[in-house]
Amino acid sequence: MTPSPLWLLLPWSGTLLAVRRDLHTRAIPRGIMALAPLGWLVTGAWRTPEGIVAPLVLFGVLFTVWRMGGMGGGDVKLWLSIFAWTPGPAMWMGLAVAGGVLVATGAGQMLYRRRKGLPLRGRPTPAAWRVLGYLAYLTWVWT
Repeated sequence: MTPSPLWLLLPWSGTLLAVRRDLHTRAIPRGIMALAPLGWLVTGAWRTPEGIVAPLVLFGVLFTVWRMGGMGGGDVKLWLSIFAWTPGPAMWMGLAVAGGVLVATGAGQMLYRRRKGLPLRGRPTPAAWRVLGYLAYLTWVWT
């Protein structure tokens, strides 16, 4: 049984608030993590093997990127919180989409920095907007 698409209002509104705050203060609120367990329960992902393994894989990848300085800890929180809203059977495809969105937006950000003569690393920039591409996929899965 698929949950009502009205549940999508929670990840969308939470993400838009996080993006707004990230653009103004360069910080993503810790409260965004409250969306993760709720999404995991609403979608029923906890009942499927991919609903358990895929988030761990995403966490491992994002944690590694964070440790290498490629993204902030708030971005990791936001990505995991939104990924938890993916229904169990769609999680493997969601993992591929998340990777594609991260690579495409990261490459675009690096090209922009190179074109403007800015340093490619070591300069924090708001990146919460990058999760909006994944939310488009999530909306497609739910409808």
